[in-house]
Amino acid sequence: MREKTDSILLNVIQLVNQESSRGTLDLEMIKPYLNDFIRADKASRYKGGDLKRKNQDIVSLYIRNQLRGIHITKTVFMKYTWVEKDKRRDLDNISSFGRKVIQDALVNCGVLKNDGWDQIFGFTDTFCVDKDHPRIEVTITELTPEQAKRKSKDLLKNLETG
Repeated sequence: MREKTDSILLNVIQLVNQESSRGTLDLEMIKPYLNDFIRADKASRYKGGDLKRKNQDIVSLYIRNQLRGIHITKTVFMKYTWVEKDKRRDLDNISSFGRKVIQDALVNCGVLKNDGWDQIFGFTDTFCVDKDHPRIEVTITELTPEQAKRKSKDLLKNLETG
């Protein structure tokens, strides 16, 4: 099922709540990029908002369907892996709009309380290519109170080593 290329379509494959307090979303999607949003916003002050709202509604629909009953109350760290079909687009163009839509949808659906500094400690973006299966993988890790007090570079080392 594919809609227009300016729509985010996703299939949430799994969210695993394990003892490690990590969840993973594997999102298959066609998505607009930051430049698409800027172009729409320049065309009309309403078109940019409509584009964001339409994509957020689609993401929210799938999150509600797949993540029903999951409410994260702790501070989280989010790892985004942006898997593109090729290297044509700039890295910041790939991630900026998608990250905003995904985080807002997670809040909209009650999975996250908010997407401010107290709820999201930080995030990383990693980029790679898979021409046969472009997607976004989002790993959400709930932090312990001790982890949430650490400096970013120390926390990243800790999360990478397990």
